[in-house]
Amino acid sequence: MFEDKRRILIISGAVALLVIAALILWWLLSFRRQPVNQPIEPPPTINQVNANLPAAPEQASLARAEQENSFPLGLRQLAMSFAERYGSYSSDEQIQNLRDLEPLMTADLVAVVYDNIAEAPVNGDFIGYSTKALSVKLIASDNSSAEMIVGVQRAQTVNNQVQNVFNDSLALTAVKIGAEWKIDSVRWQ
Repeated sequence: MFEDKRRILIISGAVALLVIAALILWWLLSFRRQPVNQPIEPPPTINQVNANLPAAPEQASLARAEQENSFPLGLRQLAMSFAERYGSYSSDEQIQNLRDLEPLMTADLVAVVYDNIAEAPVNGDFIGYSTKALSVKLIASDNSSAEMIVGVQRAQTVNNQVQNVFNDSLALTAVKIGAEWKIDSVRWQ
């Protein structure tokens, strides 16, 4: 029984010391004084605040803005996505990139593409191309067709080592079938 009372007194004393220490710390932090010799700074004026803001981004050129607005809805993304997949290749899955693109192509283009490809014999070396679309330029368009040039950067890989990085261009013609655009012709330039 004596031990229980002693234990309660020790715990109560420890809690009381923690509360007193917390109050002292709060008092010290809340009543900090500013040094006597240091003047108080006035709040910044609106002009000072505006001077610290970053400069506004440069306005796009009128030609670029016209080019952006003249693209039919969804066509830019279709062209870039098509170019990246069309230009990417792997000797492990030789024509898989073309199979993936079939829903984005017209039936005529699917026939032409498969007539003009031949799977290369596999000799054990891995060969691949990865393609990144960099830009799309609209050459001509109306309500049912559009011609574009997609600027791409391609990287050739042989046995998991990048051998060559180069820029290329892909000319695309798209036609509108129903409510969606499909690629109707494609050629490297």
